[in-house]
Order: sequence, then structure tokens, then C-alpha cells
Amino acid sequence: MLSTKYFDDESELAHYGYRYYSPELGRSISRDPLVEIGGYNVYGFVDNAPAYRIDPLGLTPWDWNPIIGTWLAWRDKPKGSLATDYPYTLPTPCDDIDEALCVRAIDAQAISYIASANAPAAVGVALDAVAAFIAAGKGIPLTIVSAVLAVDGVVKAGIIIHNTNGIRAGAEAAKKEKCHCCPPLGSSSGP
Repeated sequence: MLSTKYFDDESELAHYGYRYYSPELGRSISRDPLVEIGGYNVYGFVDNAPAYRIDPLGLTPWDWNPIIGTWLAWRDKPKGSLATDYPYTLPTPCDDIDEALCVRAIDAQAISYIASANAPAAVGVALDAVAAFIAAGKGIPLTIVSAVLAVDGVVKAGIIIHNTNGIRAGAEAAKKEKCHCCPPLGSSSGP
């Protein structure tokens, strides 16, 4: 195991401040001091993502490098970023009402995509605030907790903005592509 934390060769445990980690078990050997607020797996370690998450105090995992963490979160476009994510088809023949219904359906679907894409980051920001209060109550220096949570919060806010803008662009592209009758009902098709 590659770690900067003290590793006891005799017990084969790594010391993470508030918890001991067992590489053999792939988890901590003691419960998370934050209990269920730290996640449902109270013996887990960095949300089972040690390749890009760290837990310097054994209390709350966060991306080890905000730039890499942000890239990992942004590398895939969220559902709704592409016009093909909106399966609406106009009836034939169609009129202005059908076009308006198409726009409304795509807007409603985009709102659903935005909520789904951003819920994990928004909940994460709220849980970070709760974790800060609990950590402060356990005697962890507030400057350390604040610094970790500030970086984590900025990254999560960036993800929310990125997801929302991508889904808006996808919805607009879908409306341009799918919500126009060609030719409009009642028009002549020839000279």
C-alpha cells in the first residue's frame, strides 16, 4: 500500500489519525467517528475510490487533487447534454401547438436531467457542512476542516454549473432539431 501515513509492520495497519486502515481487509478496522453521516458503510475507506480520493484524518474522504477530481467528474457528459438524449418526435402533420408541446416536453426532461445530475453534488455540499460541525465538536482544528471542505465545495459547485450548462445546451440543440414542423401545416410546397 502506498501511503504517507504511519504503517505498523507488526500489526499491518496504517494509522489515519482517527482510524486504522487494514490493507488486507480493504477497510478501516474501527467505525467511522462520524458514524452514518460519513456514509452508510461505517467501516469503509475513501468511498472505495483510493485511486483519486484521500482521507487525511480518517473522517471524510475528498478528492486528493481538485483538478483531477474535477476532471474525473466532468470527463463524461451528463445525461441530457446531447440532442439525442431527448426522444421527442413530432406527429405528422404537425402545427404550432405540436411545436409548443415539443418545447415543453424537452424543457421538462431537461429539468429532470439537471436534478438527477446535480443531486449528488448538492447533497455532498450539505453533508460537508454537517461533517464540519461534527468534526469541530470532536476537537479537529477548524482550519483543517474548513480548508478541506472549502476546496471540496468549490469543486462540487463547479460540477453543478458544468452539468447545468451542458444539459441546457443539449436541450436547446434538441429543440432546434426536433421541434419544428417542415413544412408548416397549410403552406404550399411548390411555386
